[in-house]
Amino acid sequence: MSQPKVDTPAARTGRPMVRRLRVRGWLRLETPLHVGGLGGDPSVDLALALDGRSRLYVPGTSLAGALRAFAERSIASEEVLDGIWGNVPQNVSDAGWASRIIVHDGLVTADTDPGTPLPRSRVEARSGIGIDRVSGAVAHGFLYGRAVLPRGAYLRLGIDLESPAKDRDADPATVMLGGLLFALEGGGVRLGAARTRGLGSVILDGKPEIIEQRFDSLDGLLGALGLVTAPATSPLTPQDLGGTGPHADLLSIKITWHPVSPVMVRSGVDGFAINALPLVSGIKGDDQVALVLPGSSIKGALRSHAESIERTARGVDAPHPLEAQAGPARSERFRAQLDQLAAVNALFGSAGKPAKESTDDGAPHWGAGALGADDCYSKQPIPGHVWRALNGAHVEGLTTPPTNQPLRSWEKSRARVEGPVRKKLEQFGMDEANHVAIDRWTGGAADKRLFSTLEPHHVGWQQLKLTVDLRRLRQFAQEDLDKPALALLLFVLRDLCAGRVRFGYGVNRGHGDITVESIEVNGFPAARTTYNNLDELLAEPAVAECAQSWRDYLDRDQRDQDHENGSRA
Repeated sequence: MSQPKVDTPAARTGRPMVRRLRVRGWLRLETPLHVGGLGGDPSVDLALALDGRSRLYVPGTSLAGALRAFAERSIASEEVLDGIWGNVPQNVSDAGWASRIIVHDGLVTADTDPGTPLPRSRVEARSGIGIDRVSGAVAHGFLYGRAVLPRGAYLRLGIDLESPAKDRDADPATVMLGGLLFALEGGGVRLGAARTRGLGSVILDGKPEIIEQRFDSLDGLLGALGLVTAPATSPLTPQDLGGTGPHADLLSIKITWHPVSPVMVRSGVDGFAINALPLVSGIKGDDQVALVLPGSSIKGALRSHAESIERTARGVDAPHPLEAQAGPARSERFRAQLDQLAAVNALFGSAGKPAKESTDDGAPHWGAGALGADDCYSKQPIPGHVWRALNGAHVEGLTTPPTNQPLRSWEKSRARVEGPVRKKLEQFGMDEANHVAIDRWTGGAADKRLFSTLEPHHVGWQQLKLTVDLRRLRQFAQEDLDKPALALLLFVLRDLCAGRVRFGYGVNRGHGDITVESIEVNGFPAARTTYNNLDELLAEPAVAECAQSWRDYLDRDQRDQDHENGSRA
C-alpha cells in the first residue's frame, strides 16, 4: 500500500536578514582626493568622476574597495571578510555570494548640506613628473596632470549592513563595521589614488547617525517601511557595535622644521603679474588658500636621496636614457633605473614590469610603497581674493580702478595694477624676485630671458608627516629587505637633520634649504613606543640590528655581482 503524499514547504529563496544597520555621516577631506572617471576635462590627463547629473562624486565601488582593503589589513582575515563583503571564486560560475554591506555613492559637497554640491570651479590641478636619474630632466613619457578635489570639501557617507544574526554582540560583521567607523574617526582610512603621495586622507566629521532596523517582528518590519512610528531609542555609537580601534601597525614620523631659503613648489600656471608662483591649495572654500608642498614632491625628494645612498653604497650607476631609442624604449629605460635598487623599491614602491611582461622568476612585485608622505601646508592662510588677483582676476580695490576713474588711465601703468597686490603679499612673507639670463657674448640680458618669481622668504610651515606601513614592509621579509629598508629610512632622516636634503623648486639655485628642529618617531618595530629625537632612536638595539641587516644586504649584493661577473668571464 503506497504512502500518502506529504507536501513539504518549498525552499525559501534569497538569504535571511534579521537586522539592518544604516550608517549616515560625512567625511571631511584632510588632503586633496582623486578618484578617476570620464570627466571630460581637456586640461588634465586624469579627470575626476562625475555622476549622471554632472556632479562630483566618489563611486560606492571605490569607497567599498578602500574599506574592505583596510578591514582585511587591520581588522579581520580575508576568509572572515569574504563572508561579509561577498566573494566569487575564480573559474567557478555557479558559486559565490553577494556582499552583505552596501556602500552608497558619495556626493562631494562644499559643506554638510546635501543640497550644495561642490562647484566645479573649486577643482584643483596637480602635475606629476618622473625625474630621470642621469639627466635630471623629466623622464620620457612621465609628465601628466591630475584633477583633485580640494582639502576641506565633504563627502557623503552611506553604509548599510544586512545581518542574519539576531544579536549584535555575536555578529562579526557588526563588530567589523564598528572598527571601520573608529578608523574613519581617526583618519586611518585613505581613499582614491596616490594615497602614499599625500592624497586621500579623510576623517569622519562629527558623530555618524547609526540606525538599527529589525525584521524579525511585525512592528519592526512596519517601522522599517515607515508605516508605523518606531519607539524612540537612544542613538547607537561605534562603541555599541562592539568595534574597537583597529591595530594600525604604522611607523609614524613627525618632523618640525623651518626654511632657511625659500621653499616652494612651482605652480603649473604662470601668474598675471608675476611669472613663477608657488603652488597653493584651498583650505576653506574660496575664502582662503595656503602654500603647499605636495606629498608627491616630499616623497620624491626623499626617494632621490635614498637612491643616492644605495647607489653609492653598492656602486651602481643608472642606465643612461640616451642609450635607448626615443619613444617607449626610453620610458622603459627610466623604469629600469627604478628597478635596480631593491631596498629603495621596498620602501618607496615601484610600478615594476607591466602585467603582460611579468614572469614568475622569484623577483618581488613591488607595487605601492610602504612609505607615505602627507601634503605639508603653510601656517598662515592667504585670502582667496588676493591670490585670484595675482592670477589676473579683477578684484574691486586691488585690480579694478575706482568707479570715478576711467579704465584706460588706470591701466597705463602696470605698477598701478600690481602694487596693491604686492603690498598684500608682503604681509604673508612673500616677495617678488626678478631673474635674468646673461648673454654669453654681450654680457647683457639675453633676449626674452627676464622673468619674475614670487618667493616665500618668511613663511612658516606645518610639520612634515611620514608614515610607514610595517605590515606591507614585512611582505619583503622573505627577501630580507624589510630591515635594510628601515635602515635606509634612518639614513635619510639622519641626512635630513644634517641639512643634506632639499625640497621643492630651484634646489640647484639656492632654494629648498631647511633646518630640522625636532623629529618625533612612534611605532618603530622592536623598540619602545615614542622617541622625541632621532638620537634616542639610533641608540636602540633594534636599530643596530637593522644596520647589520643593511651590511648583510650590501655583502649579498656584492657576492651576486661577483658571481655574475665570473659567469660572464
